[in-house]
Amino acid sequence: RKKKGLGAERRALRTKTFSVEDPVVRSLPASYGHLSRASREEILEYFRNTWALNDTLFSALRDDSVFYMIPDKLRRPLIFYFAHPAALYINKMHVAGLVDHINIDYEKVFETGVDEMSWDDMDDMQDEDYAWPSIAETQAFRLQCKAVVEEVIRTMPDPRETPITQESPYWSLVMGFEHERIHIETSSVLIRQLPVDAVV
Repeated sequence: RKKKGLGAERRALRTKTFSVEDPVVRSLPASYGHLSRASREEILEYFRNTWALNDTLFSALRDDSVFYMIPDKLRRPLIFYFAHPAALYINKMHVAGLVDHINIDYEKVFETGVDEMSWDDMDDMQDEDYAWPSIAETQAFRLQCKAVVEEVIRTMPDPRETPITQESPYWSLVMGFEHERIHIETSSVLIRQLPVDAVV
């Protein structure tokens, strides 16, 4: 998955493919979607709020080149963290039997972060010539994932009548929400490690 010279091409990118209409989003409290009383509509709103927070964070990157930067040598390029939460939703819901794969290649590429216990596993993806998808391709994948998650929420049993517990396949949704919120925190730390002129 390497292409010689790709890193240099990406460093020269000055296009800004990804942006959001409203860069100000307020986070809903975790208690908003409390599983003991949340409706489908509230769970959907919590998911959309979580997704919007992540979108807003990455919209602060100056241009496409910044997505391929590695602010911390022990972490992946930022494009990985842009799509990783979306891939996890699909992967977990697939294991739970709720959905089919939508793009096995991207689900795999964006699946696994850095494992500090296996340094050698990092090498290929840390190479600047690693063939990450373009920002447009990555965003298209993310939007596919978002549509699948929203459909699962809209068609799930009413959680007030069939509670979501750890034994429920819909627990994979809850894992996805909180996993994405964890990455909003960790990605914000990585973005803070960028040069000041890499953010807007």
